[in-house]
Amino acid sequence: MADLNFTVENIPQMETAALVKISGAIDAKTVVLFQEKLDQLQGNNYTRFVLDMEGIKYVNSTGLGTLVNVADALETKGGGIALIKIHPKVKVVFDMLGLNAFFKIFSNEDEALAYLAKGPKPTGKPEPTKPSSVSKPEPRPPQAPRTQPPPPTEPSKPPEPPKAPPAGETTTTAVRQSDGSFSVVCAMCKVKLAIPKPGSYKCPRCGTFFKLFENASISFAERKKTPPLQFKLACTDECTEGLCEFIGVLLNRIGFAAADSQDIINSIKEICAAIIEKAYENKQYLSYNVVINTSSRDIKIQFSDFGKYIYDDNVSFAHTKRVMPEFEHKEHPKGGNIIDIGKQLPE
Repeated sequence: MADLNFTVENIPQMETAALVKISGAIDAKTVVLFQEKLDQLQGNNYTRFVLDMEGIKYVNSTGLGTLVNVADALETKGGGIALIKIHPKVKVVFDMLGLNAFFKIFSNEDEALAYLAKGPKPTGKPEPTKPSSVSKPEPRPPQAPRTQPPPPTEPSKPPEPPKAPPAGETTTTAVRQSDGSFSVVCAMCKVKLAIPKPGSYKCPRCGTFFKLFENASISFAERKKTPPLQFKLACTDECTEGLCEFIGVLLNRIGFAAADSQDIINSIKEICAAIIEKAYENKQYLSYNVVINTSSRDIKIQFSDFGKYIYDDNVSFAHTKRVMPEFEHKEHPKGGNIIDIGKQLPE
């Protein structure tokens, strides 16, 4: 049986709201159950979730992606998610990934309910506007109509066909719903979006700009290469786990398949373990540097330290060499190691 338990309680003071207490770990074995439970709550017409995560000690990147997708879906329904009592180990991952800016995190249920109560509500019938009391103007004496020639009319122009997207953009097609809205799947991060009408938009998950045309075609702007991300990590298991979670989210946004993402993450674990055990001899107070460069199609990661140069025959980086097309290990000019890895999306 999966090591993940759910307890769902109605919240009487707020309609369509539920307090969801979760305990266990959200990992490769339980993430499917986690997704099913959240989908089941939405199917039961809950649109506001207070997630009590005090009993969660670990969340993998797929679980975090599930939370982001559910939050996006609930916002389109006028609801949302508020998190309470996050365990310190999980909080470290949220801080590293910047998810504390995406999710609202509170210490107790009352604070979470106050936030959800201020959120957008489903639209109902508008109230009729009352006529303002304005004094009626006095009637003017009738005047003879002026005879003027009508202004020349310009011939009506046929509607312009939608322009082709510029070179380098990705094009897909939206699904038109019965209510006139559109169902759109982001070409970059694969999140499902509900779009009310044609126009220009920005994906709330990955930040990609796209344009929806009248004929339901969509053009996604190509994402430019982002500035490098730099980290200084202590030689602890928590920092390794946090780095893997962060890179897992990046790989998902770029579009790597689940198997390729897992191969890359296993390579990162292999390199981090070598630096911690061989270069720094398990001294947790020491630190090493990680620089991450990403684009819309690839990821490059550089590890550097000032410990001992790793030349042990038992450290061959066998897995990394097998799954990473780009791999280079060299001695740091100031002592230590510089390890570069990289992989590109398949054509």
